[in-house]
Amino acid sequence: MKNKSICIIFLFLFFYGCPPGDKPPVDEQQDIIEWPSLSDQSPWPMHRHDAQNTGRSPNIGPTQLTTTIQYPYSGFQDGDASMLNDSTLLVTSIYEGNALYAITQSGNELWHTSFSERSMTAPLVLSDGTMIATGTDGKVVKLNQDGTILWSSQVQGNMWSTDMTIDLDGNMYVYSDGPMISKLSGETGNIMWTLNDGYSILSSFAFSPDGLFLYAVSPSPEMNLMCIDISTGNVSWRYEYNPTDHDATDGKYASAPIVESNGSIYWGVVGNASESEPATIFKLSPDGTEEWIYDLPEDTELNAMTGFALDWEGNLYFRTFTTSSPRSYIISLSDEGILRWTFTSDDTIEFVNEIMIDGNNTLFLSDVSKIYAIDGGDGTLKWSGDIGMDVRSGSPMIGFDGSLYLMGGMLTVVR
Repeated sequence: MKNKSICIIFLFLFFYGCPPGDKPPVDEQQDIIEWPSLSDQSPWPMHRHDAQNTGRSPNIGPTQLTTTIQYPYSGFQDGDASMLNDSTLLVTSIYEGNALYAITQSGNELWHTSFSERSMTAPLVLSDGTMIATGTDGKVVKLNQDGTILWSSQVQGNMWSTDMTIDLDGNMYVYSDGPMISKLSGETGNIMWTLNDGYSILSSFAFSPDGLFLYAVSPSPEMNLMCIDISTGNVSWRYEYNPTDHDATDGKYASAPIVESNGSIYWGVVGNASESEPATIFKLSPDGTEEWIYDLPEDTELNAMTGFALDWEGNLYFRTFTTSSPRSYIISLSDEGILRWTFTSDDTIEFVNEIMIDGNNTLFLSDVSKIYAIDGGDGTLKWSGDIGMDVRSGSPMIGFDGSLYLMGGMLTVVR
């Protein structure tokens, strides 16, 4: 590990928003799920913000574009990020030395820790300020706030995706292409159990609100959502997707599960628009029984890489692609599976990242050079603005002060 000065292009789009510290209104239907193993000093302590994978934050994002400022650059292409605190970002990079970087908002590097292989997963920020990071070679490390390594553990196989989460007691769960899920002690890094399902896990994890069960999608023996008892590592139940029940043929990809505060679970099978295989959205009860299903049109497929987002009133949002024009949509369903609205973009727009939702139920996402704010209530465009940068996939983040952060070929800060 070494310190150095690093130049990053920061794009600051200055907005008027809520003053720091203001508490947004939260609908009674969706409570904030307390997760004491994660840092309360971090506004975005893990991928998709929380262990339920919601992609929502109680903080209120920007409301109006005013100014654009640019700074020097060194790229962080195709990495992922979380926040150590409101002024320090943790950015993984696969082109800048296979390392984890701690970067200030002003573009200065505080430290970086190198890995023997790529680091692609957003670090977890724990309640004591320490961090958990992974490498694609199966290495799991715990780091101090200065980037020094406290312990290192090795799981079987490689880790290529965002499949890392944490339970209420601070134990970690990672997926590797063994294929297996491993539970690691947060104190020592020792492996507590492994689950070898025989097939790859297709998406990120999500936890039940009580922290007792872990949800993951697997294609074995049919495409299914499995519920894992974290005390034993055993599968408690599976909900299997039968394509003949949903006017579709075999689905090969699925979105990450997402869990609302009452414990209900959403997940979806992607479909194949070119083959007229529709995508299907499912809502399940905590015991795995089906609450409802929603089939998309035959020419429409769910974007598996961007998954779902859930607002503070329990409404669901997701991105789709179609074979017709316009090609890119955002769709919102109520918690009862009823279509609320569809946001239609023109053919020049192709959204590239996951949906993030703030405390006012405003959706934020971008294409490669423009950011959009969409009203979650009626699906109308609140505002949009050119950012002139190469934004890629990944989850936007929001700070306590309402600043937005987008990842890509460079780091973009939106205020």
